[in-house]
Amino acid sequence: MIPAAIHVGECIYCGSKTNLTREHIVPYGLGCPPEWVLYEGSCRACARITSAFERDVLKEYFREPRATLDLPTYRRKNRSKSVDLRLLRDRQSFVASLPAGECPTLIVMPHLKVPAYMGDYDYERGVMVVGCSLHGPSDMKERLARLDADGFSVSVSGVLVSFARMLAKIAYGMSVLQFGFHAFKEVFVLPCILGQKDDAGQWVGCSQEPAIVPEVDKLLHTVEVASSNSVVGVYIRLFANYKTPVYLVFVGRLK
Repeated sequence: MIPAAIHVGECIYCGSKTNLTREHIVPYGLGCPPEWVLYEGSCRACARITSAFERDVLKEYFREPRATLDLPTYRRKNRSKSVDLRLLRDRQSFVASLPAGECPTLIVMPHLKVPAYMGDYDYERGVMVVGCSLHGPSDMKERLARLDADGFSVSVSGVLVSFARMLAKIAYGMSVLQFGFHAFKEVFVLPCILGQKDDAGQWVGCSQEPAIVPEVDKLLHTVEVASSNSVVGVYIRLFANYKTPVYLVFVGRLK
């Protein structure tokens, strides 16, 4: 069952009860379902912090997928109607400018180490990356043939800490939606979200149990909240229909 949007009435990050705005659990620009909204859930000061790292991710990782999937934007008039795709032909690289609706959706996802909270390895700060994977349509060979190309290449800039902070924010928001703002004795990820500590990798990483996240055809993203011994863990799969990695976030401890 998908939790329904709720009215919070105070900032879930700092507790302020003034200058409140709605909080999209998944960034608006990634197609946040209307059920995943916390009304009056963030003050404007904290919203500026979370919006900054979300904007980094949307621009660097998901600019092209957002265009090809026609995901929401507050500045639709500024969105390019074409997408540049770097192709290979006879070992030569060239760029084809395609209408956004005709360009294949290609998504690069980073693979992170399991959260240090549960992993048996030394951890100091930041996030620890073990690789990345490319996700796209199953008919890519046929698409390349129509473009008279032998292959393609994609690249993204590294904003990995921003990416991990975004995952932490999604996980925390969904936990508030499920348990309530005052249900937590301790929120592990708050300093990371607010930029007070560089400890994202302590709480955020890839899951070793991807099967726990269900495949839901009607949802672009899946978020599953679980708790064990009062500790809340959240499993997140962005662009789930593209068989992307599952991320695990340890959010905090319930009262």
